[in-house]
Amino acid sequence: MASLTARGLAIRCAGVGVAAGVMGTWFEMSHGVVCIPVLTLPPLYLSHQVAAGSTVFGVAARQVISATLYSLDPNTDVSDIESLHAMMDVNAAGVLAASGTAAALSTAVITSKLSLNAVLRCNGGFLVALALFLQWREKRIEAAQIEEEKTQMALQELDATTAGGASSSSSSSSSPGTSAAPAAASASAAAAAADAAAAAAAAAAAPAAAPAAVSTPSTADPAALASALSSNLPSTSSQVSNSDLPRLIGLGAMSGAILGVFGVGPAWMLAPLLVRTAQPGQLGSEGKKGSGDLPDILGAFGSDERTRMTACMAMVPPSLAAAWRHWQLGNVQNMSIVAFPLGAGAILGSALGGQLLADVPCDSELRTVLSWLLAVNGLWLCARPFVMGS
Repeated sequence: MASLTARGLAIRCAGVGVAAGVMGTWFEMSHGVVCIPVLTLPPLYLSHQVAAGSTVFGVAARQVISATLYSLDPNTDVSDIESLHAMMDVNAAGVLAASGTAAALSTAVITSKLSLNAVLRCNGGFLVALALFLQWREKRIEAAQIEEEKTQMALQELDATTAGGASSSSSSSSSPGTSAAPAAASASAAAAAADAAAAAAAAAAAPAAAPAAVSTPSTADPAALASALSSNLPSTSSQVSNSDLPRLIGLGAMSGAILGVFGVGPAWMLAPLLVRTAQPGQLGSEGKKGSGDLPDILGAFGSDERTRMTACMAMVPPSLAAAWRHWQLGNVQNMSIVAFPLGAGAILGSALGGQLLADVPCDSELRTVLSWLLAVNGLWLCARPFVMGS
């Protein structure tokens, strides 16, 4: 890095930030996953501590921008407490933020005291775990898409059956000489077919382990159908039960440690884990299938919208705390040459990726290739101290 001029170093850091921002947006992950390995390679040769400290400033900036954009959504009134509770779980976000901030502050100090070999092993283990997480999330997304397709097909069959029954009933009643009894029989058959199709839709949408007592209301009863729909809306209660506190504290601490040690934004990992570990009534349970008659689709990020919003807001304080602590420890060298161009480039890359790649979804094969690359790099970092004899 000494051979590079200040201007050349700033340009390279900005370029790394732009590329990482684009990749992070396209692969739906933090740009820090790309930044940290690249910054430690030639020609920059930054230490892990400096790379993490420089990257986490951009992570904090992106986290603040994401939270701001969420709050500026015209469909959300953050000044109204009921609307805020519907948008996110406020109390759960507070627990996640508190435990995450404490972990970020403490682990950043620990990282600065680790030896080079210990840092390499930690990085390697994290990259391998990250590769496994990406594959796990991909499987969840594929399963949600398959369930959504099955539900759509069943609903289309329901619409076709209902329309056919109504047409048959209308033609029978309008035909001269037709008695009322056949018409009534035809209407009854159409209603029975509609109920059967509705039951098929529920069976296709629900998981195999769904309780047998769950039933789908008849489409002939609007009140029952409305009740089923309302029962599947996300809960607006933000009361955190004592049984949920250990889960939230643990996940928050893990997220803060990822920020403090690796400088990687954890909100994109936190949301799917909240859904996976949730029990009925806890944060994330809205994104689990089988919670009612009509399923909630997990979406492209492996979690429901309310859980993603909660994770995003909760990780703002830990991100800011990690950036401050790394700066305090001297891990942010040449702010105007490294950290600022890197963060500005990441923000620009995220915006470009969102605009240019919005209609170009990332293929599952590319995600798998990325997972393999991360796993191979992680295994090499774990074995490097033994291979190099250091």
